[in-house]
Amino acid sequence: MPDGSVPEPTSQVSTTTMPTLKDNETKLNTERSLQATEKDLKAISFTPSLDQKSMMDQIKTYINQSRSANSEGDVLRASNLAQKARLLCDELLKK
Repeated sequence: MPDGSVPEPTSQVSTTTMPTLKDNETKLNTERSLQATEKDLKAISFTPSLDQKSMMDQIKTYINQSRSANSEGDVLRASNLAQKARLLCDELLKK
């Protein structure tokens, strides 16, 4: 590059800021899982024990954390938290 010249601007698009198709699909699947978990929680017809109430609180915490991670673009963390909520809810419903 000769002295005093300006480099040509690049037309590259940063892929770190653009969500990929897979990320969008993961976000949608995570939200569906969260909605199903919430529906199951609301359908509980028994009076929960203290331990079960604690589990329900933890499930709700995972749901909120998952939605927060999803909105921040951390789809992997959101998905993992949604899975934790789902598994804990399944365990709660077995009791």
